[in-house]
Amino acid sequence: MSRIAFILALLISVALASVTLGQSTSVYRITHTFALGGDGRWDYVIPDPPRHRLFIGRQNRVMVVDVNDGKLLGEVTGINGAHGVALAEHFSLQHLIHKVLRLYSKVGPLLNS
Repeated sequence: MSRIAFILALLISVALASVTLGQSTSVYRITHTFALGGDGRWDYVIPDPPRHRLFIGRQNRVMVVDVNDGKLLGEVTGINGAHGVALAEHFSLQHLIHKVLRLYSKVGPLLNS
């Protein structure tokens, strides 16, 4: 009997989920489309709304794009396997570099072995 109750509960859950998903409206929409091109696969895209920037992790670099006009503002190169960026506004650059170096000194040997 418990197996029948489980299957019934699963079917009801699936039915409710499909009704809920069908009724939801997305708050996300496409506002701009830009052709950036370049070599390498794409990964995480991180927006920085206050500065109107978009950070795009690529296979070997991070691209910085102006979201107003799609202009490539710059690239952080020399990265093998770039996945994305983390914005840390409340840290100074010196503090952030120190933290990265401390982390790498602990994790780096593990990555290179």
